[in-house]
Amino acid sequence: MTASTPKAARRFFERRYREAGSVARAAAGKAYLKSDLRFYGTTVPEIRRAVSDLAREHPDLTRTDLRRIVDELWSTESYELRSAGIALLSRYADRLEERDLPWLLGFVRRSKTWAHVDWLAADVIGGVVGESRSALRRLPAWARDENFWVRRTAL
Repeated sequence: MTASTPKAARRFFERRYREAGSVARAAAGKAYLKSDLRFYGTTVPEIRRAVSDLAREHPDLTRTDLRRIVDELWSTESYELRSAGIALLSRYADRLEERDLPWLLGFVRRSKTWAHVDWLAADVIGGVVGESRSALRRLPAWARDENFWVRRTAL
């Protein structure tokens, strides 16, 4: 597997999740999350396994490449592809910087489920905020934001 471009990475994840998915699991996940996203019916362990496989092939993924791949995955309406984007961000969290926070908050604003918001907040954004005093100063504004998901992230 070589996912040398964002589109190649997307195709890699689509293939993996299509193969591992189940119609019954897709319907159950969609109902449980009350989501209008598309579901492959893939388990979280399989989502993480596919991300690990991609990471093994690309240990030196740059911050720029990471951002491009995640943007590609989030350009879809697929729960699992967006989840792969979050798992990649978590896996390569050491590449993220305070200046990425507005970009990351964009995913929070576009999230259509608490599952993505909580994963982003706990595993990705929290780490970036925790590394910088100036980033901590953003939290009061987030706590007053008009977007419910941004307020939830501030917690």
